[in-house]
Amino acid sequence: VRGDGTVDELSFSAYVREALPASSLSALAYEPLVPAADRAAFEAAIGRPITDRDGNSVSIAPARAVHLPVKQVAPEMDTPSPLLGFDIAGDPVRRQAADHARDTGAVVFSEPVPSEPSGSVAFFVIKALYRPGAPVNTVEARRAALVGFVSTAYVGETLLQQLSEGLPADTQLAVDDGTVSLGESRRPPTGGVARSVIVLNRVWILRVDDPSGPNRTSVWLLGATTVIVGLVLLSLLQRARRHDEASAGAAQLAALLATLAQELSVARTEDEVGT
Repeated sequence: VRGDGTVDELSFSAYVREALPASSLSALAYEPLVPAADRAAFEAAIGRPITDRDGNSVSIAPARAVHLPVKQVAPEMDTPSPLLGFDIAGDPVRRQAADHARDTGAVVFSEPVPSEPSGSVAFFVIKALYRPGAPVNTVEARRAALVGFVSTAYVGETLLQQLSEGLPADTQLAVDDGTVSLGESRRPPTGGVARSVIVLNRVWILRVDDPSGPNRTSVWLLGATTVIVGLVLLSLLQRARRHDEASAGAAQLAALLATLAQELSVARTEDEVGT
């Protein structure tokens, strides 16, 4: 992040290309703050309008005091990403997550939301970017220093696949966020055991059953699954460190994403916190 609050796009792209192989992600998006007065200039710069998306439906975004459109998706593909110009401020779930990230300075997971543009059930992960050197010790200060966000979506089925790789082949497994399923095995569990796992600002329900063994096996599997969840989430945004000569902008991105990985590592069960 430069001193004026903008992100150097070349540095961002180079950093993401280097960092993604060390994570479980496929891409990162950058969304700057675009006041209404700057909308026309932003649209001219990216060569397309700011839009709202609802599944396969894309429409021109109505006027808002501040837009949060996707300006860059890295790594870049041969053709421009269809997400360019997508205003996350127009999506209630993503906007709520962005507001929470802005006010707390923390990494935030959203409630389950359709990923864009595939529509697969996913959770939205977002981190606020602040102007370098600005105070961020209060909510008001963080709001004043905000310059944009870095975000991604993590598909529930991908999470389930990673969890399943560490368990016996016939294990029945499901991961729920409230009443919404993030993913389940081909044969979902019909018995077994369940546990609530606190993941940052969300509570997930893990349900595990081993149909070939006694219930104590399910208890063991659930313990193993809880550990695997922590490992998956730790690796989800784990980033390779830049060399000492990295640019200040890339170094700040490295620092904020390293903080994210540290926060993800404290995923814990409700039983452990007495709730």
